[in-house]
Amino acid sequence: MNTQTQRTDNQCVVYYRVSRSKQSDQRQETDILEFCKKNGYRIATTAFREKISGTRRNRKAMTECIEYAKGNNIKYLICSELSRLGRSNEVNDIVEELTKEKICVISLKENISTMKYNEINEWVKDDDQIFLVGILTAINVKESNTIGYRIASGKRNSVYNKNGYNGGKYIPYGYESKYIDENNKGVLTINPKEAEIIKLIFKKYAVDGWGAIRIANWLNLENVRTRTVISKWSRGTINNILYNSLYIGQRKYKGDIIHNEDFRIIDDFTYNTVQKRRTDWKNANPEFKITRKYEYLFDMRIIKCGICGKHFYGIIDSKSKRNFYKCTSGKYTKGCGNSSIRKNWLELKVQDYIIHNAQQLLYDNTNIDTKVEKIEVDYKLLKAEQDKYINSKDRYNEMYAMGNMSKAKYIERIDIANERIQLLQEQLTNIQEKLDTIQGREIEIELIKGHYTLNKETNSYELKKLELDKQTLHRIIKSITVHKPIKKVQIIDIELTNSNTFQLIYDRNKRDYLLI
Repeated sequence: MNTQTQRTDNQCVVYYRVSRSKQSDQRQETDILEFCKKNGYRIATTAFREKISGTRRNRKAMTECIEYAKGNNIKYLICSELSRLGRSNEVNDIVEELTKEKICVISLKENISTMKYNEINEWVKDDDQIFLVGILTAINVKESNTIGYRIASGKRNSVYNKNGYNGGKYIPYGYESKYIDENNKGVLTINPKEAEIIKLIFKKYAVDGWGAIRIANWLNLENVRTRTVISKWSRGTINNILYNSLYIGQRKYKGDIIHNEDFRIIDDFTYNTVQKRRTDWKNANPEFKITRKYEYLFDMRIIKCGICGKHFYGIIDSKSKRNFYKCTSGKYTKGCGNSSIRKNWLELKVQDYIIHNAQQLLYDNTNIDTKVEKIEVDYKLLKAEQDKYINSKDRYNEMYAMGNMSKAKYIERIDIANERIQLLQEQLTNIQEKLDTIQGREIEIELIKGHYTLNKETNSYELKKLELDKQTLHRIIKSITVHKPIKKVQIIDIELTNSNTFQLIYDRNKRDYLLI
């Protein structure tokens, strides 16, 4: 026997949604109450209400509404328009889920009812109505994306042309957001009092040779207030200020750099002096010395253990005071048993191999620019064709929704467009893989070029620098694998980003290496 209560033909649940807390759902409520009264629907429980964006999935009130309808044998879910259910493809999932439970979704604006009685008086889904829901949902998604673009475009225009700022409490120290008028609510301007502190910080670091910790302590002792009264100056705060290019009028926004002299507080010479010193890790004042952390070239988990698969980290031996790379498995326990590697030996030998084999890499790179250019052109042409089919799908959706295209013709054209889009995507993926491989090789070559100079008389490259910087090494080397020593002979595999590999053999007796 069926334990559920008998479904009442006129029982329904109602759902209201607005996007923002300041908006009201009064219009939705008025329309639905009038519709229910006119057509004899009885609302089974309190309305389910939400103030949240329709682009958000798995909304709480929406979920509760569906569960209540399913659990209480409700026959109808009523909303004022489909966009209230959501502005994403989640609407299709909601309609499909309710249809399986034989719950009809009624949308007043579109005059949609997803269930109907068939010829033998069975309560079944209405395929045409559900198909129309899919079309209208696609249009809602398109409209949502367009609205998002307009909002983003407006913010971008405000930043680029009106010095707009919407960063709230995260305004960099030295600046403030001022209210000008209704069209320019937040405009970034210099705070004169804080700007003097910024100049003082840069001077202490660039001219007097102070470090970030010393500057922070000095500001705290001088009772110089931070943006918030309860917090104090710290090394991190000072470092963030010294790195910020906004102080020389270079504002960063969405990956772009906007040059605006209205934002300048520090001159270029002082700023560049600070950046150079920070790069070199040098203190300009020899009388004020600080203990700095030793820099290891192969950090960021670039070295892997050939036994346990964990990464190696840099460590200073407490007795010999020498630097090693050691497996993290032995950091707090006995570990996997793999031996450590002398830092100076490993870093020197890896660089030695890469630099002295760079001429061959340069020779292999002769025709790389031509290859990249041709592949990029092919990619752009295929991408343009794919975009054309994507835009045509949007056009078909609109035409069908407006009644300017038959259902059969719509399905035929959509299928053709989808098939062509998928085929073009496969071709684009293959081309991108080729391009990534070639460009990965190109990056490596360009990084190496700086260590050679062209001898015009012999038309050959000659080595001019025997050391690679850390950033260059991390872009060239993909991984270093240290294997377990066998009779005090240790094999080290090095894989480059262009898939080339080589090996070093570390003889722990002779402390030397061989190339394989």
